Amino acid sequence: MSAWLWVLVALCAAGILLAVASLVPVIMAALRLRAKLRDLQRRPLFLSLQSMQLQASRLSHTAAQAQPLIRRGQVAIAAIRGSAGELQLPDAQRELRAVGSELQTLQDELH
Repeated sequence: MSAWLWVLVALCAAGILLAVASLVPVIMAALRLRAKLRDLQRRPLFLSLQSMQLQASRLSHTAAQAQPLIRRGQVAIAAIRGSAGELQLPDAQRELRAVGSELQTLQDELH
């Protein structure tokens, strides 16, 4: 092999080494960034944000289920208002027990 061929091979090897050497700081920065992100995910603020997101989805689910319960509550209130003047004492007690059990059912369903 001629001397120029050796020089050309050496220059190509040097170019490859320079390209690889410039990647080392980028790889190190990426590794540091990954470690920082892992540390941030363990922070109380991040955990609180995740908890709030879960609570928000739970509350929206509960709100979606509350529509039928609101209607049932309105029916119970209308029954109380409509029958207050017409009932005698034993009838009123029976109705109050029925309304109380209905309200207890509503409370149980909301929890």
